[in-house]
Amino acid sequence: MQQTIQQWLSEGAEVQQGLRLLSIYQPNKSLERLVRAKPDRYRELLTQRLCALAGVSDQPAPPPPKREYPKFRELWPFLSEPSCPHELKILATDKITAFRGYAQAHDELYGCTSTKQCFEVAERAVMAYLENHTIFREFQYFKQHNTPLGEHPIFKASAEIDQIKKMSILSLVKRQQQLEQNIWRVENEIRKGTKPHLDIERRQRLERTKEKLIIVNKYIKEHE
Repeated sequence: MQQTIQQWLSEGAEVQQGLRLLSIYQPNKSLERLVRAKPDRYRELLTQRLCALAGVSDQPAPPPPKREYPKFRELWPFLSEPSCPHELKILATDKITAFRGYAQAHDELYGCTSTKQCFEVAERAVMAYLENHTIFREFQYFKQHNTPLGEHPIFKASAEIDQIKKMSILSLVKRQQQLEQNIWRVENEIRKGTKPHLDIERRQRLERTKEKLIIVNKYIKEHE
């Protein structure tokens, strides 16, 4: 009985169902007539009677206390320090973007209407999750050791940019051709559709290569 009445309460305490429970556990014709005549007025009385009968409270359970999360800059205070590597400052924005991208893709999964759409959304969710996790590892390591872990591709890219700045115009043109060839190769791999499980890594590599090409083109233009 107690479990049945508790379930009735959790489902919204519908009047007709409440009257049925009253007739089963403690028939009361007077109360039944009142409720049927004016359900809005006497619904609370019906609820109180059934709750008293089952020994449960007719008051809704208080909401759980709101969990307080530390703010982003409070969690990673080194980001505000002048000595913080510029790569980590860039990754701070990327981490927020990746987390939001994962949350959005995760929500979209429930609305997918085809296998293709589900695969595309899942791919975005995985890419965003991996990026967020990789950045988290960098932040956690720096917070503990005050030195970069250096596993995120941004550190290798930063070193390559420093190298590009020192290149001659001839070396820059060669680098430009190499990057264009690499872009074509990766795009061709994606188009062929072979080994689709590698596409996440391929798209990440493609994006990084295009970013390098933009920088190389910039310095070539400066030499002209």
